[in-house]
Amino acid sequence: MFCAEGIRCHIRGFTFRVDTGTAAPVACKSPRYGPHEAQIITQMTENLLDNGLVEPALGPWASQVVLAAKAKQENVPWYEYTWRLCVSYRMLNQVPRAFAYLIKRCDDTVAEIPPEAQFFITANMDAVYWEIETEEASRDRLAFFVPNGKLQWTVMPMGALNAHAVWPYSKRNGWQQQSKLVSSLRLPSDCRQHPTLGSVRARPTGVLSDRPRRIAKLPSPPPPPEAQGVPVNHAALRICRH
Repeated sequence: MFCAEGIRCHIRGFTFRVDTGTAAPVACKSPRYGPHEAQIITQMTENLLDNGLVEPALGPWASQVVLAAKAKQENVPWYEYTWRLCVSYRMLNQVPRAFAYLIKRCDDTVAEIPPEAQFFITANMDAVYWEIETEEASRDRLAFFVPNGKLQWTVMPMGALNAHAVWPYSKRNGWQQQSKLVSSLRLPSDCRQHPTLGSVRARPTGVLSDRPRRIAKLPSPPPPPEAQGVPVNHAALRICRH
């Protein structure tokens, strides 16, 4: 989940499907990208290819890439802009069957926080849609033109119909499944939950943790009478995988 090169694992038990039924394929005209635009698109898609987020496409479906400049770059020359690679699925989104799922308002979600809560954690999640894999049969629907050919997503892209509803659905249902898994685990007697280190276990040589880079910040506990077994890691929403 925290891999610098990109997402390596997907949410278990969920895939993104583009249900077009018997509709005929839709494709935009072959776009003509300018030299600067083509260079940026090529660089960004090569990074996606290296991370396995896209793959070559040969099907009849196709959409167009649109570059969107990130905000707050008014004082930056245009040739130094930071860009977002977006795929315009306006034509495709008219075809699939819609998936409706309740997405709560932010104020309603905040109102559900219990009054006794004292600590809050917020996270700015980057490219969260890519956590969900696109099923094999739907990948050709998500194809898009690039300067040197055509690619298709192996993960759920932003902008595709139903993606906005599928992601919160997977989170809510995935959390319920993982909560059952974690509640069924039984930790050894020398294993304790630490607020900083996560699942830790004392051994004669020190402490083992699923967050080893933080271990140096804490003093070593006294060695236990005996040590048996292997380190224990918890799984919660795929953050740690067995």
